[in-house]
Amino acid sequence: RMNAMIADMPSQSSRVDPERQQHIIDAALRVIASRGVAGTSHRVVAASARALRLHDILFDGMHDLLHQAFDQFARAPY
Repeated sequence: RMNAMIADMPSQSSRVDPERQQHIIDAALRVIASRGVAGTSHRVVAASARALRLHDILFDGMHDLLHQAFDQFARAPY
């Protein structure tokens, strides 16, 4: 029963301000460009974005943040 209740809850990323989320994604892309994926961490992205605990507040974890950042990068016009 608990799993069904959790599955029906909206994800954290669906409850946030889209502009703030975009700011974090932009920061993640800057960090990836300068440090590479291996050098990208919650702390480094948060410092770049001047945010606190961004992965807990805005995304469903680092994987979600990286997925959204790479998805945006792949869709960007050249």
